[in-house]
Amino acid sequence: MRRPLSLSLLALAACGHAGQAPASLPEGGYIALAHHGTHPVIDTEEEAGVTLGLSTDRASWALVHHYLTRGALPPPEAIRVEDCVTAMAPPPPRTTRPLALGATLAPSPFRPGWHTLVIALAAGPAARTSPPTIVSSTPEAPLERALAAAGAPIAVGTARELAATLSAAEEVIFIGDGAGLGGPDAQAPLLAEVARFRARGGVLSVVGRLAPGMHDALLDRLALSGGGTHEIDTPAEASHLAAALMRAPALTATVASVRFDPARVLRWRLIGHESRVTRPTAAALDPIGGLVRAGDGVHLVFELKLADTPDASPAALGVVRISTTRTATSLDLAPSPADPRHRAVVLVAAFAEKLRGSYWAHAIAWPALARELATLGSPALRDELGALIDRARALTTTDAHGLERPVGAVHPMP
Repeated sequence: MRRPLSLSLLALAACGHAGQAPASLPEGGYIALAHHGTHPVIDTEEEAGVTLGLSTDRASWALVHHYLTRGALPPPEAIRVEDCVTAMAPPPPRTTRPLALGATLAPSPFRPGWHTLVIALAAGPAARTSPPTIVSSTPEAPLERALAAAGAPIAVGTARELAATLSAAEEVIFIGDGAGLGGPDAQAPLLAEVARFRARGGVLSVVGRLAPGMHDALLDRLALSGGGTHEIDTPAEASHLAAALMRAPALTATVASVRFDPARVLRWRLIGHESRVTRPTAAALDPIGGLVRAGDGVHLVFELKLADTPDASPAALGVVRISTTRTATSLDLAPSPADPRHRAVVLVAAFAEKLRGSYWAHAIAWPALARELATLGSPALRDELGALIDRARALTTTDAHGLERPVGAVHPMP
């Protein structure tokens, strides 16, 4: 019996929805988060592939880094694997073309009998026609000052006043904590205005500001609905983040469609991107394509169970097609052998899945991640990721049943 992918994705969905499972804060506030479930393994005969939106979000990694460096485990709802890969793994090679694609394949270092496929997308140079408009209630904050110095106009307001700016701009960046909008009924008018803005060709990116009451789930949804990126503002990174936000949009409405050949791929699993997968609706497919800025890149990571046909052409693995507002391209999945970049991407994805408590990462031990990291040639990655692996390992213990449990308090938010 054929299972629609949209239903399969819910099979292993974990509990936790916006506002229902908040992360407690010492100040008595909360961060509203949303868990989008975990992708299952799919039989290729039942579902040959997946369509999903791509974006260079990094917000989740900022939350992961924030919690761990302060001695606490992040709540699983805060961890989006694709954000961690985008922020931490080496970016795809730079390209002078509007869009470049590549793929690599190797045996999985953590799951015997399986292979990891990494598809890398890179956006080439793009020129700005006009600066983005910034909407923020704190125009004198370091990030806002850096954006204003780069030529971006500032409109003072909160999420409630965002709609007025959307009617008169082409690219908008909202900076705030998303608090104060209430439940879904109160949010509906803003999300409807964002949808109209996007239909007119606009792009809305979102920068979350850490604060008691921060609504990460709403901010992520705004960025997804607006077709932009989702970031988190941390004071030490204001200048770097401002420079990234001022880079021109290179690829907008970016959608990937990956299809596998059942003769070569028996089963597959997409790692991450749970909230970005297209699900059929009564009217049409959800408009999920996102933004990739000039010089940025995105990785898609799959686990594959290959058929035992060593003489078959690697090109028969399948095909990936990338479509954007202005361009489209396809690549036969005849992947190259793994390189250090491939191994780094797979390692960061495994780290994020384990930290998130994914069923598929339960057998990966922290020492195994550390050993794999030690073989990589990037000192910067070894230092930063190694420190976070050590912190996460110190915050968990293994019980009598072999299950890892948190040690002490979980996810306070200083």
